[in-house]
Amino acid sequence: MRSESFSVSTAAIVRPWLRFVIALIALAQIDCPSLFAGDTNSPIVIHLENQWEKPAKLQAPMQHVTILTVADRAGAEQIQEWVAPLKKEFAANIDFFAVADLRAVPRPLRGFVRRRFAKAYDYPIGLDWSGSVANQLTIKEDVANLFVLDQQGRVQATMHGSATAPSIETLKTEIAKLIGKPVAKIDAHTQADRETSQ
Repeated sequence: MRSESFSVSTAAIVRPWLRFVIALIALAQIDCPSLFAGDTNSPIVIHLENQWEKPAKLQAPMQHVTILTVADRAGAEQIQEWVAPLKKEFAANIDFFAVADLRAVPRPLRGFVRRRFAKAYDYPIGLDWSGSVANQLTIKEDVANLFVLDQQGRVQATMHGSATAPSIETLKTEIAKLIGKPVAKIDAHTQADRETSQ
């Protein structure tokens, strides 16, 4: 009788904890934006070609704080929702560097994919066929990956996933710290001015 009673009471205690652990595992699978410093202290160096077969290079020292975006085909759909508000807020005070994670593309299809990029995008995108960027950074599949680089090319903040209003505001605050100006007082240079200077 005592054995049965002990068994029943043990199950009553374990069962709620088991449900709690399962819930934690389920939450861990949800794709949520998260902000954290980079997993490397080394400067990021990128030497790729863009969709027009021109060099796409990112290497310190850099003129501005740079937002490095990396995405595969599915993740690319989330990039603009991050980039648009950052461009509006910081204008010419930051730079953007886009990379397409194309490791999944078979070699015979690379020419076709490159031409599709050339027709679809009017700004340069580094095409990473070999995973050279993923070898330096933690890249998540099927979501946008954003890395805030200081002028020495070191990762200061990272975001993965789709943009939300709170996550965008958090990222703005981190960028403003690196620039050294409050968000509300960022210089209002136009993006056209920067593109002309380049």
